[in-house]
Amino acid sequence: ETGVQGAGAAWSPNGRYIAVSTQFAKGSAWRGGIPADGRIGIWDTVKREMNYVSLPGINQPDRDLRYHFITGGVNPSWSDNGEWIAWTQSTYDTLPGNDHKWKTEIWAARIDGSSLQRVFENSQAASWLPNRLVLRDEKTDQQFTLQESDSTSVKNWPTLPFDFQKVLKEQAAASQRAADFNVELVLKANRLWQNPDLGRFKSIDFTHRMSPHRLDERFQWDQAGTFRVEVVDREAGSDVYGTGWSVIRLPDGSSFTVANPEAYPRHRTADDITKDQRSNQITARELLRRETLRHLSGTRLNFASIDWGRNPNDFIVVDYHQDGNTRLIELRPSPQASRRVKLNAGAMFETTSWAYMHDVVVNRSLLTIDENNRIVREVAYNDEKLIAEINLADWDTTDSGQQAPRHIDIRFPEKDFHVEQKFQVTPEGLWILTSGSSQFAGHPAQKEEIVDLKINASSKSLQEAVQQIRIRHQEMAVMAESRNKVALRGLTPLELGATYAFQGTPETENSQFRPVSLKWIPVNKSLSKPGEWTGAVTAPTAELRFPALNHNTLDSDTNLMLVLYDEDRLPLYSTTVPEAAVTASNRPAGQVLESILDRQQLWLRKKETPLPKTTYQFRYKDEQGPRELPSDNPKIERGITLTLALDSIHRNPELWKMPIQFSASWNGRSVRVLGLNGPHFVHEFGSGLPYQSGRSSYRGGYIKTTSKDLVLVVDAETGFPLVERSADMEIQFLEYVEVTPGQFVPLQILCKTAGPDLDLRFQVLDGKLWLFDREANQKNQAEVSVGDILIDGKAPQQVMQSKAPDSTGGLLWFPWDELTSREPEQAGDRLSAMIAAYTKPWTHPSWTTLGDIRVESAPDATQLMRCSLRSYPPLGIARYWTLTRFAGEIAEPLICAETLVKPDQCEVAVAPFKLNQTILVPTPIFDVHPISRRGTFGGSASSETRVRSFSIHHDQQQRAVITPEILSTSYYTGQTVRVTGVLLRDGVVVASGTDSDSFRTYQTPFSSQQSRILLQNSDRQTGTSLLLGHRSVVTSAPAGSTWVQFMGFHFHDFPPQDLLSSRFAEIRQIGLQSVYLKHARDIDRQFRREGHSQRLHRELSDYRDALQQILSDEQSDSPAAIALACRLAGFSENAAFQTPLRALLQHPSESVRDSAAIGLGLLGQTDVIERLRYLASQPEPESETVTDQLQLYTRQHAIWALKSCSE
Repeated sequence: ETGVQGAGAAWSPNGRYIAVSTQFAKGSAWRGGIPADGRIGIWDTVKREMNYVSLPGINQPDRDLRYHFITGGVNPSWSDNGEWIAWTQSTYDTLPGNDHKWKTEIWAARIDGSSLQRVFENSQAASWLPNRLVLRDEKTDQQFTLQESDSTSVKNWPTLPFDFQKVLKEQAAASQRAADFNVELVLKANRLWQNPDLGRFKSIDFTHRMSPHRLDERFQWDQAGTFRVEVVDREAGSDVYGTGWSVIRLPDGSSFTVANPEAYPRHRTADDITKDQRSNQITARELLRRETLRHLSGTRLNFASIDWGRNPNDFIVVDYHQDGNTRLIELRPSPQASRRVKLNAGAMFETTSWAYMHDVVVNRSLLTIDENNRIVREVAYNDEKLIAEINLADWDTTDSGQQAPRHIDIRFPEKDFHVEQKFQVTPEGLWILTSGSSQFAGHPAQKEEIVDLKINASSKSLQEAVQQIRIRHQEMAVMAESRNKVALRGLTPLELGATYAFQGTPETENSQFRPVSLKWIPVNKSLSKPGEWTGAVTAPTAELRFPALNHNTLDSDTNLMLVLYDEDRLPLYSTTVPEAAVTASNRPAGQVLESILDRQQLWLRKKETPLPKTTYQFRYKDEQGPRELPSDNPKIERGITLTLALDSIHRNPELWKMPIQFSASWNGRSVRVLGLNGPHFVHEFGSGLPYQSGRSSYRGGYIKTTSKDLVLVVDAETGFPLVERSADMEIQFLEYVEVTPGQFVPLQILCKTAGPDLDLRFQVLDGKLWLFDREANQKNQAEVSVGDILIDGKAPQQVMQSKAPDSTGGLLWFPWDELTSREPEQAGDRLSAMIAAYTKPWTHPSWTTLGDIRVESAPDATQLMRCSLRSYPPLGIARYWTLTRFAGEIAEPLICAETLVKPDQCEVAVAPFKLNQTILVPTPIFDVHPISRRGTFGGSASSETRVRSFSIHHDQQQRAVITPEILSTSYYTGQTVRVTGVLLRDGVVVASGTDSDSFRTYQTPFSSQQSRILLQNSDRQTGTSLLLGHRSVVTSAPAGSTWVQFMGFHFHDFPPQDLLSSRFAEIRQIGLQSVYLKHARDIDRQFRREGHSQRLHRELSDYRDALQQILSDEQSDSPAAIALACRLAGFSENAAFQTPLRALLQHPSESVRDSAAIGLGLLGQTDVIERLRYLASQPEPESETVTDQLQLYTRQHAIWALKSCSE
């Protein structure tokens, strides 16, 4: 309305005036949301005019944006009498010698601008003392009395520094000189090599060859603008640019990239490429032009002299000097081109090099131009730092007067890198590399040359390559039409907490293993202690209730097959629960394990076992540090980072179960193979060691995994552990020696994973200390060892060390295929026999399920089996399930009242079951209407990864095995994909299986056929159609030159919001626990560490409505659930929860009343302080005595609430 600029307004005491920051210079810098380059003005609302109090703001960069000076006034504040105004004057100065930080001062003046004076230096804020012309610094409490003055001069006002003014004057003079330089004359003289006319060429074909690291890349180009680069020979392997890799760029700017001629190509449209180049501000067509010119010179060489000729608008001549016939110009990138101007030099064409400097930032270059307008020298800088010196010599002049250098020499002084390249001008007028040499000091030179150069020859092979890659791209998108549809029998909606009662009753004793009901919950309560929260939501769990199972089930061949389905009724996961597991999964392992461990007391120590007082030096290459024993850190006691499953077993053997046990023969010796399940254990190794204080010092390889399932191979005669194997890590124990009668230790331990591995050697000192000696794999070159050992202050007298030769390469896995003559140790143990049939026992489809089966007797004489699906795929939220019972040849789908029967509710599209044929899978449809995906064959959590095709064959046991072709078009990701297959006969599930595959994608689509889905029961059941589904999860991504695993990133099997909205109180309580555990770190950070987590406040707001419902106490929630909801309400800092919390102060349950008080205290309500003080004064309970885990946090939460009240 006023047309006056202003921000950060402050009204005068009488309401007539408004003080603002105004008259902004550029508004490119901000302080508290207000432009920091304005001045303080006062708007008179009566006269409707602006009067300026402070001097104008300044926002002045230099020409090259290296220096910047900003000053301006913000945050005006009125005196009580309305006659004075104070404000913060902020100044930013980046000249050399300054700290590049904002400097703030407090200034004041009368409202007419007189008596302008600085009040405080280095002050953020000041306040007026009541009814006085005195300002107080709010940080230091220093006071200043304002002085009236008639002087018009202002002392200490921030102005442009003299040195900055000098810079600006020098730059203005340079710009005036540069205006006299004739740019067009120089560019015209150098066009032949900078920016050649391509109209004279019909096609160009050559091979860029590098040696001694051999890499041949063929380049083809035609006049239409298409070009292709192909790796035709590569000596060293590459994950990305192997032999056969190629890229094709089309005239419209689009591209195809393919890993090899048999692979699928990645197609990127011109729009895709233009979007990627937004930061560089160029289009796909412009990028194509630049890349074409670069390739046609036969090298990836790029520096300002070349780039200037090809892209003159990207540069500005900022200075010019003439010395006789020689001219010197300073060239700088224009502001819009600063991101894309880079220096590249060395032996490289398109893909990879071993001697190359790439994408080096250069922001100014000094070019020397001779009397013939030839650029003979360039010196490249980044600010004042010298980057490279480039000399151009041996110039060739054509008949038309065009000139080009035939020799370019580049030196990078700091990197000690030298590039020398020779060029030619062909009779057709093409300036192109002939040969070159690139070398880092101390390393062999990498050579390059152009061979097989053909100009204006036939481009037929290029056109054929384009046609072939288009065909291959079309093949990738082909999908099959599946008109076969089947209604799934037994398909039932999945609702957590609901109990499904099966119809029908067992008819004979042989049908005992037939459940009477099923209930889904998010956790396995059998695996937690009383009072312990289970809300981490680790895996869906089926609670199956049976009639009493009193007989030994080990020899039973009856089993249950459970399949979960997604919202499109496509299978997510399947598992088979053998009746034999009822007995086997509860078989105790303690007695067997203790007999094994009795002979390993020296190296598998318990905490209470004393150690001799010892000092040693841990050495890594040229570094070393002291360690002392005994130590609270078991790694220091061992001398190296090594944590075994055997450590966990030795601590609590009674907690381990042994569902699998069979004997075998290995190299003429008898061994026992034990399949164990117990508490979560850690597998960890690394070529480093914590310091005595506990800080880490890992300088070599390091890896850590956790698991609950273990395969342990033990020598049957001696009881020596030979190998322990989890899904991801294997530890082998070798070279056992007897230290004292009946006590043995291994002197060599091999640690093996799919990635790093270690060969660790140990020593025995004076017969009483087993300690790390050295890392003995020559490939790793870790040079880790232990030395200078003193036991009780003396050097050990007896030392036993490994005599095995050092490893020289990658360590070998234990030869599982050499375990022959496998037989169950207990007669009739069908489960162990079934697992033993697998070469690698842990790969059996039921392996992880067996570990989480627990059977309990219920008060009503029934038995409750809880079975957790720990391999259930992340992000795979199940919506349906089927349960089939198999007894002999009978396959019975179990039906309940909730089972779907209408065809449109349970119909799925299937593929025919055909052996030894490749069958295409229809591409899933992804859009905003999920209904359009109903009935599709296939499915994924990501539209970029799918199952394209599959084939089926029989294994030696006549079981059906599916080999899916997993196709991913994602760009640079690591993925885990789980594929599930279901074999159907008349809509009944008769066999199923699931398997996962992990891989990385790079620039091009990736096709994997590594997964093998074994259909359980397919050796005794036949089917006619197949249903296939999958889920994919991104698990890693590149970070610089390495890949980063998404460690600790938790994919909830069931989102907390879904659990909290359940109609079952039990599920809601688990949801509350899940919410607390998910946000425990943010809660601790906010309240214990005196921070404030906006993230906590924001994310807890997602549960507001659910918490309100629970706090209303109208849903039959348990007191424990209501109490936890009270705490979460307090942590949310949402005042809307005060009313329901206050009502709960009268709740019958003491825990609810206490938690309501804590919640109110966290919300700052002081009327509950006395109750909080009482709770804070109580001792923390022992964890073994609590009935609810929340009790363990009551004292700490009360302390936090008291603090919130005091604030």
